[in-house]
Formats: sequence, structure tokens, C-alpha cells
Amino acid sequence: MSTLDGVPLATRFKMMQLFRSENYCFATYDGGRAPTFYFAFGGLKRLNASRLCGRLRTMHDNGPLIDVTQSEKRHMFFDEDDTRNAAGHIIAGPRYDTYVALGQAQSQAAVEAIFDAHRTVPEAGDNHFEYNPTPAKGLQMSRRHVSGGQIVLDPGVTTDTIAIGIVNRMLARPCKVELDRFAVFTSVPTQPAQTPATVAQYLASV
Repeated sequence: MSTLDGVPLATRFKMMQLFRSENYCFATYDGGRAPTFYFAFGGLKRLNASRLCGRLRTMHDNGPLIDVTQSEKRHMFFDEDDTRNAAGHIIAGPRYDTYVALGQAQSQAAVEAIFDAHRTVPEAGDNHFEYNPTPAKGLQMSRRHVSGGQIVLDPGVTTDTIAIGIVNRMLARPCKVELDRFAVFTSVPTQPAQTPATVAQYLASV
């Protein structure tokens, strides 16, 4: 059975630093799957500056993921949804335009201008965009991520027991742990895969 105790020591230490109630920022929820919980060391006020951040993606087409990043991520929030084609791929909208613009940015000043033009504080119901300006080791591109679902601010991760409970619940299922986008641990599942749940339902079951 996999639990937090089974994760390699250095990564486990980072996870125990990060996944605490005081560092919780928000969740995203898509009706077709269980929520993702976002954390940054120092909490929401440090969301766009913390150099220890990550997320607990409890359910996804690519599987659950515990993500820990040791470089800052930048976040933007949009009250308009994206336009998608018949295959579900984003083809237009403010997040799509931002995705393209960041890919074409030639300087840090250009990146900052894009962020200055958009909202960086979440509101309930927002659509979320995440950007990691530091490429992972061996990779050339910065990471641009258009989150599924919409922002949920309440209820939230209110205690450290809940935060670690989410981690251990994820590790009891098929789950990957990544540190700076490199897989460092894959859990040995003892429970079946997660089923869809709202943020409130998920937290109530931890």
C-alpha cells in the first residue's frame, strides 16, 4: 500500500512543506471528474511569487498527479470561457490568445506585459491559466497550461489533516508524483480509481 511515507525522502519533505492548509489557494472543478487543488508556499497572496508550489490533480484522463514545482508559476484568471471545436480542443478565446502570446514572447518584459494586462487574483467561477516561466531540466519550452474546470474558492482545505488526507487518498490509487515535472514515484494502488465528485463531496470523503 502506498502512502506519503513511501515517497522518496527529499520529495516527501517538499510535499509536507507544501501541502498544508496555510498554503492552500483554490480548487478547480470540472463536472466530469473530481477536483484539482492548488497550493503555493505562503498561500494565495504568494500564488504568483512562491518558488515552492504545486497541485493535487485527483482525477484526469492522464491519471491522478501530485505535482511539486521548485520554481515560480504564474497564474491568470478569466471570466470568459474558451471556444472549442467538435473535438473539444480550444481554438479561440482570451486564454487561447494568452497561450499563443506567451509562446511568442521574446523577453521577460514581454511576459510581464501579458500578465499586467490580465487578472491574477481568482474569483469563484473563473477559468484558469497557469504558466511556468522556468523550463524543466532538459526541456526548452516553458510550461503553459490551460486548466480544465472552473475556480472554486469555498469550501477549501482548512486543516493540515485534510491536506495530507488528500495526498494519502490519492496515493492509495494509481497515482504519479512529479518533482519539477520529472516522475519520482508511482503509487501501488490498493483502492479503485477515483470517481467524479464535487469539491465539497471530495473533501467530505477525506
